Amino acid sequence: MVRTAVAVVDFIYYAQFHVHTSETLAALQAALDTFHANKDIFIELNIREHFNIPKLHQMMHYVAAIKSRGSADGYNTESPERLHIDYAKDAYQASNKREYIKQMTVWLRRQEAIAQFSGYLDWLSQTQWRDDPYDFEPPPSDDSDSDDDLEPQAVLQSDKNKTTHDKQTHLISIKPAFPRATIDTLTSELFASKFLDTLIKHCRRTNPPPQLVTLPNQFDRFDAYKILPIPLPDLHAVGRRNSCNKVRAIPLIPGRSGRKDKPAQFDTVLVRTNDDKINKHTEGTALEGNQP
Repeated sequence: MVRTAVAVVDFIYYAQFHVHTSETLAALQAALDTFHANKDIFIELNIREHFNIPKLHQMMHYVAAIKSRGSADGYNTESPERLHIDYAKDAYQASNKREYIKQMTVWLRRQEAIAQFSGYLDWLSQTQWRDDPYDFEPPPSDDSDSDDDLEPQAVLQSDKNKTTHDKQTHLISIKPAFPRATIDTLTSELFASKFLDTLIKHCRRTNPPPQLVTLPNQFDRFDAYKILPIPLPDLHAVGRRNSCNKVRAIPLIPGRSGRKDKPAQFDTVLVRTNDDKINKHTEGTALEGNQP
């Protein structure tokens, strides 16, 4: 038993050599022969029934493989064994075990996006910010006074002003999910308890006197939408193109034919205004107006 164990350990260490010679390959083959010559003791002592193991069979091809393809130190399975945890086990644990392949794919794609975006932020922290948080300006070079450096800058600024006016802030579906909804529906089902008061304040703020505007009342009806897609700026550093965030305001959907109810989903949204000179009074009014 000791000879068998020693032969296996010798074989492992000989196989890990970075450089082989005829003597080391002969020692490798001798260790394997010693193992096969003494392994039957485990069967005689009823420790094992057989040695029909694929990894043990693979040991027979090591010498020929090293001669034809080089040393085996670069062919270990430690890296794929570790990646099996990251790409299979952790991804499966993050799913709900139903249609897990699709969920695992989404989970892995998000993990890769987070890793790429973290690297993008590290790189971006070394640059100077412009007014657009998704745009960057490289550090000035030593010859920044030359005309060659000023001309591309003017082109970038012109393109930036052109895209600012054409930038799409949000999308909306053609047909509303709740057409001609009453104030009671907005209050009870969509939980917009201050919708009417906030809308009146908004109308008064955007149409101050002497402009005349008909203020909404409790008898008016409104088209309500349950999903508001907001396009996101393209970030080529992380491969994000033509993507958007979806803000959901979906009430509880009763189940039919014995099925469970679908719970309500109301997303929380943080809005950053573009005006940096808002005073405290105006800021408080704006926040109050954004409550619905």
